Amino acid sequence: MRDTSKEIFVRHHSELNLSAVTHFAVQNGLMLMVQNGQQLCHIRLQNGRRTNLKLPIDPMDRVAFLHIAPDGQHALVSTGTGDNFYVHMRSASAKSLRRLKGHVISAIGWNSEFCKDNETGFIVLGTAKGHLYETNITASSTTTLPVPYLNLLSSSLVDDKELPISGLCLRQFPEGDDEHFLLLVCVPNRLYCLAGPPNMAAAAQPLAPLPGQQMVSTVWSSALVEQSMPEREAVLQALFNWNADHRPRYLCMEAGVEERLPSALAIQPTNCSDDSDGCRFRFGWLSSSGICIGNVDTGRARKRALPDAYDMMDIGTKTLKHRLSEGRVDYPLDIVLTEHHFLRLFSSRLNAISLLDETTAFEDIFMGIPKVIGMCRDASSHLVWVGTESSMFSYRPNDETRFVWRHYLAKGEFAKAKKVANQMEDKQPFQLIIKREAEKFLTDKNFVAAAESLAQSDEPFERVVLHLLTAGTSARNGLKRFLELKLGQIPMPARANEDKMRRDLLVLWLFEIQLAELAELRRGVAIEPDECATGSVWRKISAPAATTLPLALPSAAVGGGTPTQPAAGAPIAAEIGRLKEQLQCFLNRTSVFDAVSDNREAVYRMISNHVDLETQLLLAQRLHDQPMVVKVLLMRGAYREALDILTRETRFAELLYAHAAQLALAEPRALVDALLALQQQHALLDVLQLLPAFQQCLDKRLPDRHALADAIFVFLDHFPLQNASPPFVNFTIHLYAVFRPQKLLVHLQKCTGESASQPSALTAMRRTHSQCQFDVAQALRICTENALHECSVFLLCLERLYEEATRLALRHVGLACAKECARRLDADSAAADAFAPIGHLASFHGPVDEEDFGENGDVCVQKMEQQQQQVQEMRKRIWLEIAKSVIASGAPVEQCLALLKESRGAVRVQDVLAHFPEFHTIEHLREPICECLKQYTNQIEHLQSEIRDVTAMAEELRTETAKARANFMVVRTSDCCAMCRGILLTKPFIAFVCRHFFHRNCLEDKVKGSSAEFVRLERERRLLEKEVQLLELAASSTATASDGVEWGRTQILQTLAGKRRSATVNEQKKKDDPGKLTLVKKRLDEVGERMRDLLHGDCPMCGMDTIESIDAPFFDAETYRDLLQQWLP
Repeated sequence: MRDTSKEIFVRHHSELNLSAVTHFAVQNGLMLMVQNGQQLCHIRLQNGRRTNLKLPIDPMDRVAFLHIAPDGQHALVSTGTGDNFYVHMRSASAKSLRRLKGHVISAIGWNSEFCKDNETGFIVLGTAKGHLYETNITASSTTTLPVPYLNLLSSSLVDDKELPISGLCLRQFPEGDDEHFLLLVCVPNRLYCLAGPPNMAAAAQPLAPLPGQQMVSTVWSSALVEQSMPEREAVLQALFNWNADHRPRYLCMEAGVEERLPSALAIQPTNCSDDSDGCRFRFGWLSSSGICIGNVDTGRARKRALPDAYDMMDIGTKTLKHRLSEGRVDYPLDIVLTEHHFLRLFSSRLNAISLLDETTAFEDIFMGIPKVIGMCRDASSHLVWVGTESSMFSYRPNDETRFVWRHYLAKGEFAKAKKVANQMEDKQPFQLIIKREAEKFLTDKNFVAAAESLAQSDEPFERVVLHLLTAGTSARNGLKRFLELKLGQIPMPARANEDKMRRDLLVLWLFEIQLAELAELRRGVAIEPDECATGSVWRKISAPAATTLPLALPSAAVGGGTPTQPAAGAPIAAEIGRLKEQLQCFLNRTSVFDAVSDNREAVYRMISNHVDLETQLLLAQRLHDQPMVVKVLLMRGAYREALDILTRETRFAELLYAHAAQLALAEPRALVDALLALQQQHALLDVLQLLPAFQQCLDKRLPDRHALADAIFVFLDHFPLQNASPPFVNFTIHLYAVFRPQKLLVHLQKCTGESASQPSALTAMRRTHSQCQFDVAQALRICTENALHECSVFLLCLERLYEEATRLALRHVGLACAKECARRLDADSAAADAFAPIGHLASFHGPVDEEDFGENGDVCVQKMEQQQQQVQEMRKRIWLEIAKSVIASGAPVEQCLALLKESRGAVRVQDVLAHFPEFHTIEHLREPICECLKQYTNQIEHLQSEIRDVTAMAEELRTETAKARANFMVVRTSDCCAMCRGILLTKPFIAFVCRHFFHRNCLEDKVKGSSAEFVRLERERRLLEKEVQLLELAASSTATASDGVEWGRTQILQTLAGKRRSATVNEQKKKDDPGKLTLVKKRLDEVGERMRDLLHGDCPMCGMDTIESIDAPFFDAETYRDLLQQWLP
């Protein structure tokens, strides 16, 4: 027994229990059959449900024809005597069609476009006498007329002969803006093709009875109503508008043969929806001479302007003659057309012939099977059903296209081969086809088409790319097309890392190719194609034209793979423009834009390698990469445009700082205007980042540095220096010293907050060095280098270097400036005495240590007096220096004496006498000398009075001390501690003169609660006691140690650890020095003395601290607020 599982068609027997079957039809899983010639049976093949329908026909009558619509909704049964019945397949109900009485319906042209569930739409009926009718059969319950109208289209197509209509096919096809219909009519030995426009107005007329007509229920009344119904126009009447002289043409295989032999018509696809083209289908025609297989192309009439619908048919050379069997012609019982095979049913076998090579692809011999009655094909399931008198079996297509692709491949019809192979489960044939197709394209140098084919193959990416790279310049477009198609195959958006890597690789490669094309075209470089064939990978190419096409164009649009050269004399600028437009379209793609965004740095480097600033600017604008936009604009010299972008928003301030140095050299005034515009937008300028740009004007090698300096001065006029950092203020000082030295002093006053209204800067100076916004030492160096002496004096005074300032003023500026320095010292010393004596004097002689303050917080008066004395000595030296200068200049004595008054006692006459000339009259000095002597006398008398007062106070103090030593206090045994109320004498106690007694430990606890100092001292005392014990223990152990052992230990440690360990041992020995024990004990005594002072100082019951604490609240404000919140709800 042969294995049929691998056959093209696999037979399956149905389990239906049948008998005496005469006709059957199957569509959409529904079977309708006739048994015993009269009984109608409806079967649902999905579940095997059977419904028997009794036809009211004469006992001697038999069913002649059975028709079912391709969608399986409607069916029509016609008997030999002309009785016709409509069967609605879904409801399995039969209805008599009295209006078709007397017509044996041998063929029906179903209307798939206008067919509905309860209505067939207008259809064409063919009778056994060759008549053609148009009608519409309905199963709706809203009317009692199943056949609303019946119009005769043609009484006979074959002259006056009554040849039966054996097959009809009605199709709708587009004709311009309208829809036309095509009708194939099959009669014995003839095949007609009719076409024309439909009468859609007639098709839109309602099918229900006209208003006013009464619906009757009797059979005779119903017949009368049908006779009285008005006829309406036929929808397809235009297909039959001819006269006797011009009858339609037809196909005829052989003239003069018997015209009543078997005839049939098979259509593939059966439904219009199965046809991918919509206006082209295949037909199979069975006639007495043989079988003709052809095509109907409704588009041929439009393409070639053919005058007749007959020309739409094309039979070619596919005509099969009937074969002879035992001297007789073996006619097929029925035919069926599938996609690739033509099936013929004989009484003893089923034969399938390939439509491609007309060879027998399948044959099934019937063994032990009853009489075969017919064959049909289910358009929905594609099953081919063969019926016998008592059984049904189907043939299922089993990978019908498995060998079809080989035929197309051998003929070079790759498109058809790919279409067939793409529908197969096994994808190896498809890969083989596209590889063969690619080989052909490569041989023909059609690299673009080859790339499109290879992009669908499973050929390794590297191999394809290598082949295209080594093919030379002509394969450039092919490579681009291949990369483009591979990019399109990546799922978007790319989520997996591998997909993103592939996407990035392809995008960057395509981008590099286009950049290279642009660069080469701009340079006008051209080489011959054979130079690229050696593997140069197109670094230099001929000026390309095919690359200006969009990358996504198919090969049909591009044509061959060889790049077409630009037209002779075509301007290079136009070619560059087209390439730029192509590149812009490429960047507009979502996947490309995402890849470029993720790898923008690499893309920027690629563009920089080709020096394509325009593309780089375009890409940066698309990416909203403002830093790169500004950078490219600066490289192109578009400084104004860059500044417009930088000043558009305050968030670009950092970008402005980064490019300020370049902008300052190119457009200094525009840069300053931009900075001021940002300042007006309430942006806080960081002038420290502008320093590198502004400091370029100090470079003497810069040719146009004065323009930059002028722009910076404009900026300084509108910028508040109080917001500037010290380095920037230092720069401004240097800038004024170099370019505007005459305004430097005013600028310094502005920087220190001084008033510039005074004639000299020194008369209004108020700030200290710590309050300055600039480095005074650096400013002083700049002024010294530029010989700006008055500014140097100002800065020296700012640094409190009054003596140096006075000398410099006397040497280079003048006497008035020196006097102002001296007066400045007087004013500062007076301010220090009035407001901040210690802090201000510290500015002259260093900070005051915390140790200079006593334990009770009093300032060390002695040091203050020393500092004040140092100030007075400085005043004396300064004024004396001024006096020396005045005397040396030969000024009159009156001027010298006036200088003594100006010093306000800092310099007296006796201080300057030694500096006068040896021979000088003292007439003008008499009065100052007498005044000086009188002052000395007053001072002596004041000192004597103070000595007498001190002596009296000392005597009184000695008397009080003697009385205190004689006083005593009696402590009774019944006295108690004021704190714990225990017997006082049981523990060490302390007694105050107010007769309040306390146990020592009770008083210590009391003092701990009120004095943090006592707690600190107590903790320190404990630590010191432990340290004393440890030191005494170490001293005792050291005394008992052997000198030899100690020396040996030291030598071993030095040997093992070296000098570092030896140094550690020496340090340890220093720590164990007995002198430290003495220091610790001394500190312990001091702590104990201070603790005793705190205990004995004031009575906690009635002392001054207790009295002062009477009016103090029990809680501070914050504690009271917390407690109040806890108690209140």
